[in-house]
Amino acid sequence: MAMAIKFPEKIDKLVLVDSGGLMDKVPLLYRLCSLPLLGGLMVRPTIKPLVRRRMKEAFYDSYLVTDEMVDRDCQLLKMPGAKRAMLSMIRNGVSLKGPNDGVVILDKLHLIKSPTLLIHGAQDKVIPVAQAHNARKLIPTAKLKVIEECGHCPYIEKASKFNEAVIEFLGANESGSR
Repeated sequence: MAMAIKFPEKIDKLVLVDSGGLMDKVPLLYRLCSLPLLGGLMVRPTIKPLVRRRMKEAFYDSYLVTDEMVDRDCQLLKMPGAKRAMLSMIRNGVSLKGPNDGVVILDKLHLIKSPTLLIHGAQDKVIPVAQAHNARKLIPTAKLKVIEECGHCPYIEKASKFNEAVIEFLGANESGSR
């Protein structure tokens, strides 16, 4: 979104998926993770039950979270620097008070001129779908695709519907035909 606002000539089309930067309230868990000592203790990405719970919260159909997915996620999160990267991402976006300056860009969405597709899971518990509806109103060229029975990861949970929407959007020319 920031690139589309700052350098509109460099962005032909924009696809935003359950996008951050659209809400000014941040869950307490993320705000607590921004604290130096507490965040380091809370971000323990390789404890399988915690990884499983976090993944299940991101899906509408929690049965899609398999042992293999949890194992793969744990292995990725054990990579050198993964915890540091996760904490850095959280702390760059959030403080104990809420989002850091410049993270929430609702007041700048009207500056996005590129054709934009917003894709959002209807049952997203991480970023409520209401945020996507609001962004749709603020971005002049935006279209919104809400995927039913879907949480925060439509590219996994409803991959065929997600892919279909993206391919159709990217394949459309200025007049809306292929």
